[in-house]
Amino acid sequence: MRSPQPWGVALIAVVVVVVLAGCATTVRVETPQSPSVEVESSPEATPASPTRTATPETDPVAPPGVANGTLENETALLAAHVASLRATGYRLETATGDSRTTYVAASNYSSFRVAPGPNASRPAVWANETTTLARLVRDGETVYRRPPRFWASPAQMTGADALRVLFDAGTYARDGTARCGERRCAVLVATDSTRFRNVTAEALVDGSGVVRRFRATYTRSGDDGAATVEYRLRVTRLGNVTVERPPWVAAALARTG
Repeated sequence: MRSPQPWGVALIAVVVVVVLAGCATTVRVETPQSPSVEVESSPEATPASPTRTATPETDPVAPPGVANGTLENETALLAAHVASLRATGYRLETATGDSRTTYVAASNYSSFRVAPGPNASRPAVWANETTTLARLVRDGETVYRRPPRFWASPAQMTGADALRVLFDAGTYARDGTARCGERRCAVLVATDSTRFRNVTAEALVDGSGVVRRFRATYTRSGDDGAATVEYRLRVTRLGNVTVERPPWVAAALARTG
């Protein structure tokens, strides 16, 4: 199966690692008067293993790209994942080990925020309809910039880049359904991998194609030898969200003009 304007060489390296970046920063999302579609439990809590049920003959959950008991087209699935999140607005977390990154976006990205944790080397980003600002702290120095609008791309902010690598690296079979929030999701389980070793991966995908939860553990080889990697993704809110402006924006505006 199938996997912004730089500030210099160092920052390019920061952007490249986004697919495995993490976050522990807390981002408060205000819910407008119209209720959110879904609010799950605290993002810091590890969700319990979902209770699975067999897939009925008339499948109530048929995500795009999933047919005949397998994930046949990850491109179709991830396109639906990105489009659905863009339409609704969302709060999503990705993590590698204990390093987390939180992404919050209003509908159609009218405003959004990228909040890396203390263990992440990538910049924080905040944007509204007219301004995009980024903040990077390295070696005790804080640098502010005005990068291009989608310096953190929707594919990065929805986790689609990382999911594509992991979906592309193996075969995923349908393993019944499980409840995810107010809906039922199809459960996809990795059965093999052509790229990594010792792969254990599971995805919960709703009927609109949103990958609500994903968790994978695998061994990859590199110049420093083999390493075990754990990657996690979780959508913690769907619906009309308001992205709070972080405290550092005032300083960024003053220093970047």
